[in-house]
Amino acid sequence: MQPKISVIIVVKNAERTLAQCLERLRRQKYDESRIEVLLMDGGSTDDTADVVAIRQRDYSQLAYAYQDFRGGIDRDIEKVVS
Repeated sequence: MQPKISVIIVVKNAERTLAQCLERLRRQKYDESRIEVLLMDGGSTDDTADVVAIRQRDYSQLAYAYQDFRGGIDRDIEKVVS
């Protein structure tokens, strides 16, 4: 089934707030399979990747991409969408 809602999140060093953000998205009133979360990490040096990996175990609609530089919000969103 195709997701009905796509949420794009662009982060850098968001380990402290990302877990809460992802949990809130999961608790939305929509069926979890209807929401996909596309996350672009622009060169985090903290444990952002670990926070995402833990959540991906239980949330199949969470996709994560890492690049070792910040491309800027517009470029990063464009990359995620493509």
